[in-house]
Amino acid sequence: ALSGLGDRRGGARWLSRAVRLRPDVADTPLTLGVLHQAEGNSVAAAHWFRRALAVAPGSAVALSGLGLALAALGNAEGMAERAVLRAVRVAPVDADLAVNAGSVFHRLKQPAPALSWHRRAVALCPDGVAGWVNIGTHGLEANAFEEALPVFERALVLGAGEHEALAQSNRGVALMALGRLGEAVDAFRAALARAPQDAAIRSNMLFCLCFDDGADPAAVFAEHRRFERFVMPTLPATPRFEATSRDPERRLRVGYLSPDFQRYPGPGYHFLLPLFERHDRAAVEVTAYYNDTREDVATARFKAVADRWRPCAALPDEALERLIREDGIDILVDCGGHMSRNRMPLFIRRPAPVQVSLPLYPNTTGLSAMDYQFADPRIAPPATDALHTERLIRLPGCVLCYRPADSDFAPPDRPPVETAGVFTFGSFNNITKVNGATIALWARLLAAVPEARLMLKWRGLGTGSGLERRLLAAFAAHGVGAGRLVLRGTTPDPYQDYTRIDCALDPIFANGGTTICDALWMGVPVLGMAGQGTISRWSATMLGAVGLDALVTEREEDYLALGVRIATDRGFLAEQRNGLRDRMMRSPLMDQDGYARAVEAGYRHAWRRWCAGLPPEAVAL
Repeated sequence: ALSGLGDRRGGARWLSRAVRLRPDVADTPLTLGVLHQAEGNSVAAAHWFRRALAVAPGSAVALSGLGLALAALGNAEGMAERAVLRAVRVAPVDADLAVNAGSVFHRLKQPAPALSWHRRAVALCPDGVAGWVNIGTHGLEANAFEEALPVFERALVLGAGEHEALAQSNRGVALMALGRLGEAVDAFRAALARAPQDAAIRSNMLFCLCFDDGADPAAVFAEHRRFERFVMPTLPATPRFEATSRDPERRLRVGYLSPDFQRYPGPGYHFLLPLFERHDRAAVEVTAYYNDTREDVATARFKAVADRWRPCAALPDEALERLIREDGIDILVDCGGHMSRNRMPLFIRRPAPVQVSLPLYPNTTGLSAMDYQFADPRIAPPATDALHTERLIRLPGCVLCYRPADSDFAPPDRPPVETAGVFTFGSFNNITKVNGATIALWARLLAAVPEARLMLKWRGLGTGSGLERRLLAAFAAHGVGAGRLVLRGTTPDPYQDYTRIDCALDPIFANGGTTICDALWMGVPVLGMAGQGTISRWSATMLGAVGLDALVTEREEDYLALGVRIATDRGFLAEQRNGLRDRMMRSPLMDQDGYARAVEAGYRHAWRRWCAGLPPEAVAL
């Protein structure tokens, strides 16, 4: 009863007492397992499901719950798969157990069996909303965004009930991927109407608003400020950290919290590994809090250089907060903002004396408890301070430092136009960034250079997908036929297709980030346009750091004129391309030691103020 009224902690206490009084009853630990599963505490959930199975070894529900919990914990020795498959053998016509089997395989990054089980669930119960929502989610991850939309809409027509918020939110994700940002925001708001405290859905909406060139920056800032009010209506008392030494010059314990200590899908490898490897260990001790379970070769590199490695994806916020406090972290660094797999609610709890945002997310976090955010003078002109809850630490070179991935591809000796016989512009950005204004401007550029073509590369292109059809229609509306476009899906080596383009085009509102660096590393100049907000100034800071300020424009007409010159003036093109990789390596954008020292100076500034009992203060280093 208490759990049903929202007091899960009180409910868990009474249920635990019931288990002690009657340890031979399976339903009580089973209920506790479900309760902890709903709270995201997979460790406790697995414990209670095992207790239930000790009493009732054939309980299909307990087996299925155990599989879900173990999958969240990393699926040691394949136990999660075995548990859910045993469950569906016990109850082969139970649609809910088929859904759970699909969810486990989805969590384990096995899309084919996941989809098979979700389809099995729908076959068993055609009106079962969970199966439809999960089939739609599979479509999202397969980049079939157009195809996923009607699946989510079907779930909503069926009366999604407890699944309505998720169905609306995932519908919003699909719409966002298709560039239908206004509709996406409406879908997120509909989801929040059902689940106003859902942090993941609210973060999805905030991330979407960052890409909307029609949104009022002040209104977007206000939405970011509202995050903590909805997610945690009663803010916790500010902790005192009485046991923390306030020596301003001692070695600092810095914790980095991120889901991106891996090669894909996020930018962590490129922009976090340089810090991990080049930190002065006499000044900084590094603890990595890894908020994911997937590991690859890059993860091993992060593990090797971190002083402490803490997998935390399965830990609820309360447990992670306790771990960070036990580790004695002085400065906790958020590396994801409101992007996927974030832990923003944790930062509201303030588990560390000083909290800093490393802006891989292109906006403020909006949190009162986030003390600082790194920036640089190009990406954050003075007017941007008013749209941040954090105090800005402006680094002297560039806000980020780029580490290229290992690759067999290198810049070609000659521009591709000389070997292909046709000038090729290119953009390998997320298609969400390629908005209507960007398409219109690129269409004008192609009209001005009728012998040129444009290569676009992103997930789902080159397959005849709904996303591809929508993109072709958008260019056709501006007079650009399919013959002028080269559409490419992702390749095993992301650098491969840079050997085929002469000049990269940066989207004009939502600039690229990693793609700018990848292009420069491959000797490809980038044509950019700087706006006002952070998301519109990545080209300004990254190109400026490499000495390519001349390729950063502020008006569409200048962007167009410069694009025409690059495509038609071979001498000018050669001037931009010659030795570009070497110039980049000598620039602040790849000065790993200089960047690490600047970041450490920022940490020291923040720490000294905290030790002196002073409030956070912006600084230019």
